[in-house]
Amino acid sequence: MRWQIRHGCSSFEGKCGNERERHQAEGTCFIDRRIRLDNARSPSPSEPGKNMQIDLIETFLDLMETRSFNRTAERLNVTQSTVSHRIKALEAQFNRKLFTRNKGGTAPTASGLRFLDHAKALQYQWNEATRAVENAGAYERSMRLGIQHDLAEIFAGRWLSAVRAELPLTSIYVEADYSNQMNRDLAAGDLDLAVLYTPHYLPDLYYERIGEMTYNLVSTVACTVGALRPETYIQAIYSPAFDRAHRLALPHLSAAPLASGQNIAIRELLMTLGALPTS
Repeated sequence: MRWQIRHGCSSFEGKCGNERERHQAEGTCFIDRRIRLDNARSPSPSEPGKNMQIDLIETFLDLMETRSFNRTAERLNVTQSTVSHRIKALEAQFNRKLFTRNKGGTAPTASGLRFLDHAKALQYQWNEATRAVENAGAYERSMRLGIQHDLAEIFAGRWLSAVRAELPLTSIYVEADYSNQMNRDLAAGDLDLAVLYTPHYLPDLYYERIGEMTYNLVSTVACTVGALRPETYIQAIYSPAFDRAHRLALPHLSAAPLASGQNIAIRELLMTLGALPTS
């Protein structure tokens, strides 16, 4: 039996013997290259906050995401009073309230919302400055690259070889990760470029579709998709977009007891539990 899910297009196609089935998915999944634009806006020296401590900025950005002083304290591994002190210090520099707190939770004020883009730019510039200073004298510049877990074992070597050939005086750090985390790292400036499956479109980033991946569904016991049982199925979840596409194409298999987002783990599970040949 063979069943294909094409990640990067909206069609799903499978066949077993003379049986042929086609499913149409809503939306499109992409493998995107993202790189921050050189002209992305950064704060000018005359803007407020040029001498702010970076921990104030990071606390502000985290609180904008969580809308909870308790949750931000947990994520930053500090006390709630420390979070409150940092926000108050930031508000004192602007002489404006950035958040309001009530029984319904924490919400940004108009001033807080206006400061958000500037805070992201400040964080990005700080990260860039930190990397530049740390690598001073070794190379002309540095880059941090991310690649989807599922693609790393196949393409990372060839990709990095091509990048190094084009940028011989650039030091490179590469890390395999999942789409959601790489999206956050790109937005924060912790990554300069990433190859991933599910993009979150942001105004300061450049996106380009660079390819398509095809996945085959294999079985050691069934000859048709309808004969597959959820209790013996290993579900692949390579990205949020892939998961949504899988649920549309194979809804009866979307509640499997085993799931993984890495090919190497899925292969090991198949060899151990499904009698897949090891050669």
